[in-house]
Amino acid sequence: MNPDFPPERQWTIRIFPWLAVIISLVLIVPLVYLTVKDGYWYCMFAVLLFAIAFLMAMSEYVTCTLDLDTRKVILQRRHLWSNKQHDFSFDDLHTVSVQRSDSSGDGGPTYSVLFVLKSGEKIPLTNYSSSGKSSKEKLAQKITAYINQGRISPVNEALDGVVRIAKEGVTDGVNWQMLFVTNNDHVPLTRWQTSDTRFAEGFLLIVPASGAQNMPMPKGMLGSVVRFFYSQYLRMLDLSEHDLPGFDKAEVLQGSAMGLESRFTVVTNHTFAAKSWLTPEKARQLTVWGKTNPLGKGSAASDPHIVVTANGLWLVLRGNYSEGHQLNEIIRLGVAVTRG
Repeated sequence: MNPDFPPERQWTIRIFPWLAVIISLVLIVPLVYLTVKDGYWYCMFAVLLFAIAFLMAMSEYVTCTLDLDTRKVILQRRHLWSNKQHDFSFDDLHTVSVQRSDSSGDGGPTYSVLFVLKSGEKIPLTNYSSSGKSSKEKLAQKITAYINQGRISPVNEALDGVVRIAKEGVTDGVNWQMLFVTNNDHVPLTRWQTSDTRFAEGFLLIVPASGAQNMPMPKGMLGSVVRFFYSQYLRMLDLSEHDLPGFDKAEVLQGSAMGLESRFTVVTNHTFAAKSWLTPEKARQLTVWGKTNPLGKGSAASDPHIVVTANGLWLVLRGNYSEGHQLNEIIRLGVAVTRG
């Protein structure tokens, strides 16, 4: 076991915002001074007791236990009046990251540690964010390393530790989120995702690259080489084979075999279900995107990758597309592919 961690099979992280409490108490000092100055000592004690009780009630006490024997994360958040708990398995975890929140004031961005599950659910370690990106990145990396001791496949790490939710909303009845992610090769990604469409039979991966031959995933040495190639490609999209159930039984198909342009390649473990999901309207939307290039970048950089699993749909583009018109175009395509 890593010597940075305690020798026990459990590691408990405890967080309490002592600094916020201390600052708040300091702000109360002038009021206390006035009561003492006028001789109202009993008022001073009353004010202090009330202030301490109020701050303790409003503050959040977090206990996060990582258990290598049960292979679970138990996250508890306690207030004076409530006690909430999240339990999830190590195997349910996609990544441990740091979410950035851009402040509308002059205080600058704040950060919080975030557990992202394979289901798409996002569970923050604390319900508040604060400054100090570096310390939170180190904590996220340490949690990742500890959990990886109890997993066969490593937790997918966000390299610079930042997953920033840029936008979320509902368009034409489709619930969505837009995120900026840094993948495992230090390449920024723009990712639109929704859980309003799913692929219950396993997975469907649409890659904007030609050259595929219609064939099952090879076996033996050749199969290992092909799977290695695709695993590296998935890595560029912040994915792994473990995110695509049935990957070892997948087929690689030319886009033309699925109603797409020949420049697309399709990988799926269930061809019939993939053809049912990939309607002519969805294929048309992807074709139009390729011809019009609405993001105004090189086609290789702005071509969308589509990933659909039982957890929902991801539309992934390599690069940071944060300008307003770019976000609108990506949202439009994501909604069209979801509804088409």
